[in-house]
Amino acid sequence: MKVLSNVSMRPNRLERHLKQQHPTLVLKTKEFFSSKAESLKRVRLDKPGSYRTGVSQHLKASFETAFMIPKQKKPHTIGEELIKLCVLKATQIILGEDSEQKMKSISLSNNTVQHRIDDIAADIKLQIINKVKLSPCFAISCDKSTDIVNCAQLIVYVRYIGGDIIQEEILYSQSLTAGTTSEDIFNSISNFVKQNDLDWKKLIGLCTDDAPAMIGA
Repeated sequence: MKVLSNVSMRPNRLERHLKQQHPTLVLKTKEFFSSKAESLKRVRLDKPGSYRTGVSQHLKASFETAFMIPKQKKPHTIGEELIKLCVLKATQIILGEDSEQKMKSISLSNNTVQHRIDDIAADIKLQIINKVKLSPCFAISCDKSTDIVNCAQLIVYVRYIGGDIIQEEILYSQSLTAGTTSEDIFNSISNFVKQNDLDWKKLIGLCTDDAPAMIGA
């Protein structure tokens, strides 16, 4: 909980501070410190010196609700137009008006729900990529389909070793605006691998269907 001066924020001084003051954390990953930074942003020190986490609780409630909306295939507007109204009414009846006022701080507007979904998707994607990087090897499977507006969509699945089991996840999906040939598909996968620093040497398998575009015919 200490605040360092601007001069102390230089990389070499930060590194020295870490080794001298927190030697047990030297080998921790970047993700560990990122999560610590986020935790400190959400926690506020009040006058008596105790921690208040009201803001983080409202933020967590907003994320949890926003996560449930697309899982039930509901429009984003349902958060503010129905879910929040139901929560406020139930809180007022059961816990009283004071508690209702606290619940009003939960943000569930259309734009907020959209941002929450984007943030959750980005976080899940980052978690999967990090797990693939830690795996000694991985394999991918790709397929192409056309949606209702005649736009070609590429979906890539990945299998990797997580702990003691082989896990399978959707790695990414992307619209193929340039074309649908095998070269276009390869370029899409290659760009994703480069952008996310995945190691081609760890790729031990690639599976596609028998469509001519997928096999280069």
